[in-house]
Amino acid sequence: DFETTNSSTKLLWIDGKPGWIIDIEETGSNYVLTSTISWTATGSRAVGRFLVKSSSTTRPTITCATNSVALFTTNGTINFCELRHLKLTHTAATRGLCATYSGGGGGPFYLTDCECDGFSTLMNVCYVFLPIVTNCLIKNCTATTGVFIDVSSGEFANNTFQDNAGSCIYGTNG
Repeated sequence: DFETTNSSTKLLWIDGKPGWIIDIEETGSNYVLTSTISWTATGSRAVGRFLVKSSSTTRPTITCATNSVALFTTNGTINFCELRHLKLTHTAATRGLCATYSGGGGGPFYLTDCECDGFSTLMNVCYVFLPIVTNCLIKNCTATTGVFIDVSSGEFANNTFQDNAGSCIYGTNG
């Protein structure tokens, strides 16, 4: 059960350790969240990334369905974390971010082979996330300010940006 009301699932995002690999199964149903996931789990350069992925052929869908709520809120340091082969969506009438930052250091944050659909903005405060985004489909972001905001550094390779209201990468910080 991936619901944010499940205390053991919440702890996964808080207590995850460097080198952990969490493989989410595609069940044919969306994992629908009604509140943000507070993410403080972290990886390390020496031990390995904190990786949440799917080995399923079809990407499992993780959806936020609450107005103006971010899917992930990174509370503190999220060094060497990665999301891989997932479909991340926002379906509420007033869209929220995919990932937002609310304190601490961070980065790099890897987004690999994901489909991201319907967020207001994918990430803000990118100078903290230091995003490394590869092989992703990023579509239907509604904010006119951009898909990635406050980018001063990061890597973006082999991504497809489709039907977004604003620019793809918007740098105001550095």
